[in-house]
Amino acid sequence: MARYPVEVAYCTDVEGNLSYFERWVETAARVLRFDSTGKELELVHDGAYFVYGGDVCDNGPGDLRLCQLLVSLKRRHPDRVALLSGNRDLNKLRMTAELEQMDLDRPMDEIAKPYWDVNALTLRQHLERVATQKGLPGGVDEANTRIERLKYMLQCTMGCPKSFEFRREELGLLRQVPAAQVTDDDVFESYLREVTPGAGGIMRAYLESSSLAALLGNTLFVHGAVDARSMGLVPVDTTRFEMPPPGSEAQVGTRFRRYETVAAWVVALNDFLRRGLADHAKRPHWDDARSTRGGEALLAAQNRCAMLGRSIIADRKSTRLNSSH
Repeated sequence: MARYPVEVAYCTDVEGNLSYFERWVETAARVLRFDSTGKELELVHDGAYFVYGGDVCDNGPGDLRLCQLLVSLKRRHPDRVALLSGNRDLNKLRMTAELEQMDLDRPMDEIAKPYWDVNALTLRQHLERVATQKGLPGGVDEANTRIERLKYMLQCTMGCPKSFEFRREELGLLRQVPAAQVTDDDVFESYLREVTPGAGGIMRAYLESSSLAALLGNTLFVHGAVDARSMGLVPVDTTRFEMPPPGSEAQVGTRFRRYETVAAWVVALNDFLRRGLADHAKRPHWDDARSTRGGEALLAAQNRCAMLGRSIIADRKSTRLNSSH
């Protein structure tokens, strides 16, 4: 029986640019390739491993198809494929609560601007701009639709201003119809369905197939960065997706659990992800007081402000670290 050397292919931050990913696969031909149908990925030999570093979506018309390719490969090779959750993947968990009818019915001025971006527009400012651009006689009240709430999230709080139209384009390709036949409501329902627990969305399947960290031999893979401040830390499950109050830096010992070995840390990080996804599945919407929702700690984990600068997920390029420490 032939024995193959271990070879690892690594790719990250494709962000929906499927044509780029297809070109990248050609460069990884010793490890990864498309099968004879051109529709599925396959590992080339028994020593081949693949790590996708996260951020599947947002900046191209290939979010859903890329998720499908990656999830299918992971299911066929669970021990030799690792899919990481990036901030652009995890932040979509917000949509089940923030696009739910109770939240859509809230007065626009109660919707806070993103605390992590001082330059972001408020919802009212966004709607004023829309009303002006479209010449809406009803002004901001007429502009305040569920479609514009989603566009506000994408454009002003998720940093992907073209995503709405990219999704329209991709749905047209998948349905084999012109993009002009895909309605705004079709796009809205697609975004919501893709992350709603039990709805069969492939983006949800990606999250449920993913990890926050992967350890191959002595190499650790995470989406964002590992540094002296974040090394070994896992946020507690009660962490809030918010700007920590003054004095929080002194509470690091109670806001995080520390693990002394890389192996134990990786297990704890991935257990944290599993618990967060289960919590989101159980409570995808706000409670009646809008004080809590499922997956809150995961949303915090992908935001460096909420993590007191200790996120391994957000704001930096993927990092590989030798695990002997």
